[in-house]
Amino acid sequence: MATGYKDVECRSWPTKYRGPIFILALKAEPSAEDLHYAEYMCMREGCPMPTDYKLGGIVGIAYLSDCVTSSKSRWHEEGAYGFVMTQARPVPFIPYRGM
Repeated sequence: MATGYKDVECRSWPTKYRGPIFILALKAEPSAEDLHYAEYMCMREGCPMPTDYKLGGIVGIAYLSDCVTSSKSRWHEEGAYGFVMTQARPVPFIPYRGM
């Protein structure tokens, strides 16, 4: 079932944290390759491709409910730690200087 939201975010490190987590938009303009990939993913997931988006801030919130080393999620990458996200939702844009 397409939801338009990733249910797993992969990282090279594990986390014991469980709880709310902000979803950040990158600070730099996306490359043509990034935009092509985003368009592909939106078509695959059945969500509209954003035409007006802001950069460098908080765009959503989710609940980090688990950290796994294997998952049936299409978003999980072999060998990575999968941060399992639930209850994802957009929020009004909040400018934020991430790391």
